[in-house]
Amino acid sequence: MRVDVRQVALRPEREAELRARFESYQKSKLLGRLIGWLLEKEREGSERAARVKLFGSVPRIEGELVILDRVVDSDADALRDLIDNPRVQRYVPTYLFEKQREDVHETIRLLYGDLFSNEESLILAIRDKETGELAGLAEFYGLRDELHKVSVGYRLRECFWGRGFASEVAHLMVEYLYGKTDIEIITASVMVQNPASARVLEKAAFIRTAQGVEEDWGFDQPVIVDKFFC
Repeated sequence: MRVDVRQVALRPEREAELRARFESYQKSKLLGRLIGWLLEKEREGSERAARVKLFGSVPRIEGELVILDRVVDSDADALRDLIDNPRVQRYVPTYLFEKQREDVHETIRLLYGDLFSNEESLILAIRDKETGELAGLAEFYGLRDELHKVSVGYRLRECFWGRGFASEVAHLMVEYLYGKTDIEIITASVMVQNPASARVLEKAAFIRTAQGVEEDWGFDQPVIVDKFFC
């Protein structure tokens, strides 16, 4: 004999008991979720409080291929090579800090002065970890402190292209910002004529959020860029 349990009538007191137990279970489950959410938020708040401000100090960031640290006066010749190479400069803004003065020694001296203390830009050397040679520059700029937001960029000397440095630099910058600082939003812009840099960003978990946007990079005409978010 088969009985359809849906057709079995419960005594009112038994039905009331089961309903009360079910409601108690639901409340307990909801309370557990709420407590878990509050603990997670408390943990996130503690971790955020322990993180440093981006412009609190000049960091040293080490990877497998490169090290990011201060630009020093002995980097002057390599920096001049970076600035003077038109194949490098065609994909970057004309107004970059290192291009504003003829004397690269003065440029290096000023990198960690007002530019840094006014939180305008933090520029780090990209060094070949094996030799210590300056391979390029990594930059954090456009800080919006109230939004915990910053933009990033990099440029490499041509002799270091194709060696995986750019990909590691992008990863190191993201890991540093999200792991050590209070930054919560990272953005970047890439000229549409520079798909290699776009691929570098995508490998570092950046997402393309806008395509074909005009930006003023200091050229005679606005450049067309794709914008990225991480």
